[in-house]
Amino acid sequence: MPFKVSIQTVAERTGLTAHAIRAWERRYQAIEPTRSPGKHRLYSEEDIYRLSLLAQATRSGRMISRLCRLENTELAKLLQEEARNPSGTSGGRPFALSTDSSGADCRQILDRIMVFVRNFDTQ
Repeated sequence: MPFKVSIQTVAERTGLTAHAIRAWERRYQAIEPTRSPGKHRLYSEEDIYRLSLLAQATRSGRMISRLCRLENTELAKLLQEEARNPSGTSGGRPFALSTDSSGADCRQILDRIMVFVRNFDTQ
C-alpha cells in the first residue's frame, strides 16, 4: 500500500492552507484523496504533486477553475513555458508599469488586481 499523509503535511509541502485544499477538492475535484477508517483525508505523493503544480500556477494569477481541468503533464508544461518566458503572467513583476502616459499604467494594474480578486476565495 502506498504511503499516505495528512492534510497538515500536504499544506506544509505545498504552501496551501488546509481550507484551500479541501475547497479545491470539493469545488473543482482537483484531487480525490482516500479516507482513513476514521474518515480523515489521506493524500498520496501524486496528490501532493498535483496540488503543488496547481498552487504554483494560481500564484501567477491563473484561475483554479480552469487549471483543474488540465492534466499534470499539461500543468507542468505550462509552468515550464512560464519559467522560460517570464514576461507573461508571472515572473515576479505582476504590476510592472508600462511607459505609456495615456493611463494604460493604471489599466494594467487594475486588470491584474481584478485577476487576483476573481481568484480570491472568501471562505
